Amino acid sequence: MKTAEMSNISENLLALREGKGLTQQALATLAGLPWSVVAKIEQGVTKNPRLDTLRALAKALGVTLDRLAGSEE
Repeated sequence: MKTAEMSNISENLLALREGKGLTQQALATLAGLPWSVVAKIEQGVTKNPRLDTLRALAKALGVTLDRLAGSEE
């Protein structure tokens, strides 16, 4: 993914998660990830999440990687 897309992931993740009515913990559980991973991505602490992490989050949210990255219209 491009750098500009990576900077949007924290905002998009938050919006998508809230749009689904999920807490960070609920999303983490659905994605099979620790809660802290979701929190750090949303807060922008983790600037370059691993691709497998992004795939797990996208799958748990029912969206594509492009949508999560904000590059899908």
